[in-house]
Amino acid sequence: MKIVQICFSGLGGHSGVVFPLISADSMKEHEWFIGFIGNAQLLPDFQNKCIDLGIKYNQFYFRPGLPFIQWFNLFKWLKKTSPDSIICHSPSFIIPCKLYSLLKTCKIIVVEHTNNKLKRRRERFFSCLSLYLAHSIVVLTLDYKNELKTFFLKNLQEKKISIIPNGIDCNLFPVIKNHINDSPVKNLSIGMAGRFSETKKQDLLVEMLKNINIKKHEININLFFAGDGPTLSETKNHVISEGLESFVTFEGLLNESELPGWYKKLDIYVHASLGETLSISLLHAMSCGLPIVASEVDGISNLLNQDKDYGFCVANDPNLFAEKIIDISINYQQAKAMGLEASALIANHYSNKKMLQEYIHLL
Repeated sequence: MKIVQICFSGLGGHSGVVFPLISADSMKEHEWFIGFIGNAQLLPDFQNKCIDLGIKYNQFYFRPGLPFIQWFNLFKWLKKTSPDSIICHSPSFIIPCKLYSLLKTCKIIVVEHTNNKLKRRRERFFSCLSLYLAHSIVVLTLDYKNELKTFFLKNLQEKKISIIPNGIDCNLFPVIKNHINDSPVKNLSIGMAGRFSETKKQDLLVEMLKNINIKKHEININLFFAGDGPTLSETKNHVISEGLESFVTFEGLLNESELPGWYKKLDIYVHASLGETLSISLLHAMSCGLPIVASEVDGISNLLNQDKDYGFCVANDPNLFAEKIIDISINYQQAKAMGLEASALIANHYSNKKMLQEYIHLL
C-alpha cells in the first residue's frame, strides 16, 4: 500500500507520530511518503530521518496565516504521487486531500492532535469539516472523543471516530538505571522537553525552582529545558531576572537521536502545560521510567492517572510543583517505583508497533 502522511514541517507533536509510525514498518511492507506543510522551514533532522528511512517527501511552505495558497500545490503533488491512503495530521488540509480522493479511490484518515479547548475558531471549523469529508477520524484518547461530542454534537458521526494512542519506539527510550540510593536526595536534575509556546508553562518551572531555593537550601536543583519556540527569549529573561542562570540550562532544539541521552541525565521529568492531547515527551519520560511531576490538566491527568498512578499531577501553581519535587527528594525510591510501572505501561499499550497495526487495520 502507498501511504502519504501530511504533517507540520516544524517542531511539534506530528513528527513524534509520523516517524515512529514509519519506522515500525521494519519489513517495509508499505511505501511511505510525507508532505511537510507549515510556515516553518523543514528541520534538518526531518530531512535526515527521511533519508535514513528511505522516505520520499516534499515541503509546502506558506506565509503565516495563509495556508490556503498551498492547497493547490498539495493537490498536484498528491496526483503525482498517487497514494492509496492519506493520513492527514492537520485537519486544515482536508480539502485538497478530499479533492484528490474524488479522482482516485483513496481512504483519508484525519488525526486530531490539538487539544480541543486550545483550538482557535479556524481549527474548530476544519475539525468539523473533517467529520464530513474524511473517511475516518483518529483521536488519541477516549476523553478527546467525548469532547468532540460536546463541541460538534449536531455534526458528529461517531462511527467514523477511532481511538489510536500515540506510540513510541521503546527501544530508543529504555529504562534509566536508578543511580540514587540515599534519602533525602541532595542533588537533583530535572527537565522538560517541549516547544516554548503560549500553551506550555516553562515560566512556571522557573518560579518553582526559585521557590525550592527559598524553602530548601540543602537541595541542589538543576533544571534543563529542551526545545525552541516563540516564548524562549521571554523564559531566558525570566531566568536572568531571578538570578537563576547557574541553575538553568537551555539545551535548544534536540534531534530525536539526542533525546535519549538528554532524558538519561535526569532524575525527575517535569511537564507544565495548559493542556495536551497525548504528549510525546511524557511518553518518552514514562518509557525511561522517570518519576514525573506534571500539570493536572486535560491530556496529562488521564495519561498519568489511569488504573493506578504513573506520575504526580498537580495544579499549575509553582508552589505545588515545588512541594512535590521536595516530597520526591525525600522518598525518591517510591517515586522511582511508580516510574518503572509507567515504563511497563508504555511498552504494553503505547509502542509504535501497536500503533502501526491499528492504523493499517483502519486503512
